[in-house]
Amino acid sequence: MRSITAVFTAFIASALVITAHAETYDSISVSDTPSAGDNFTVTVSISSDSDIGYLQSTLEYDESVIEFVSGDAMGGGGIVNVKGFPTDDAKSVSCVLTFKALAEGDSTLTLSNGYVFSPDGVVLEETSSAAFLHVDGPSDGDGEEQSESDAELPVIPIESDESETDSKADNSEDSKNDTESKAESDADDSYELSVSADTDSSLTEEIDAQNETQTGNDIDTEAPTQSVETVPQGYLSDLSCSEGLLTPAFSYDVFDYTVYVDNSVRSAALSFTAASIEDIVSCSGGDELEVGDNIRKVTVTSPDGSGTEYTVKIVRAAADENAADLRNKNQSDISSQPHDRYKDILNPALAIVLVTLVVALFIVIFWIRSLGKGKKKKKKKRRK
Repeated sequence: MRSITAVFTAFIASALVITAHAETYDSISVSDTPSAGDNFTVTVSISSDSDIGYLQSTLEYDESVIEFVSGDAMGGGGIVNVKGFPTDDAKSVSCVLTFKALAEGDSTLTLSNGYVFSPDGVVLEETSSAAFLHVDGPSDGDGEEQSESDAELPVIPIESDESETDSKADNSEDSKNDTESKAESDADDSYELSVSADTDSSLTEEIDAQNETQTGNDIDTEAPTQSVETVPQGYLSDLSCSEGLLTPAFSYDVFDYTVYVDNSVRSAALSFTAASIEDIVSCSGGDELEVGDNIRKVTVTSPDGSGTEYTVKIVRAAADENAADLRNKNQSDISSQPHDRYKDILNPALAIVLVTLVVALFIVIFWIRSLGKGKKKKKKKRRK
């Protein structure tokens, strides 16, 4: 009974240690209280006491109040898929999303249906945060700014009928220059002001459509990056030779390669990149090449101790050969000896058959000898 209690206590203690080691928190924050027509940012933050691999979750919102513009997510219509990776700090992730307020109202931002993963794919936490957002009505600041701009426009003096046309053109040009300078100095506003040539010099605001085009391009550019398939930990993501091409072409799950070089090549270096920064990569053999086969082995060791080995055979041609001849000869030898594959399959089977026949032969010989001994004994008995 005491042993069972001790085992149960140890199990509970180990579970508590594991939970404490993987404490992970998520939160949602909004930059400010926007007004209808304003852009604002929403930040999804993840923090943990252990290293984070990536965040994969969904963010739901009221599409009648706000709409998604850009950021570390894809989607729209009330739900976006959020995916983020650590940057400077491996124990935190921050995803910044830009939204636009459509109309006055309230919306709840809910982070759900997702997980926070460790670098080796272990689930650290299931996301479950929420934030409340209120959107104010349209601001009257635009009308006030326009009235101030109208008041600052210079008055056009009318001296005579002959100079009226020149005065209108000069004042229109000055007003246009002043307005453009003011628009350039205001970095937060993305619109341009145009002044008409009439004496009223009325101002009109034109929304700069280039921002929307640029935003769309940013989203399209980031989307393929998130869908790139990553190489598993413990493998190479890249392998190449400084003096020739690998045959076959490199793939992380192909482990044997051949490189053919000319006789004039006396050294060749291998370049390689591990799939994870936690992997340890070692390479056997130097850069110097002898005529014939030169075997190089690249070993990738993951943190758990498992390893993957890649073998590269660098073939240096003799003085009267070149790399192209060696490559063609090797391909011809492979294509002219297809039966070797069948030998590898049939030889073990033939060996088994041969052993069976030998054993059967010994059994038959033993049986025949036994019969002969039995007949001799019968003859002896008859003689007696």
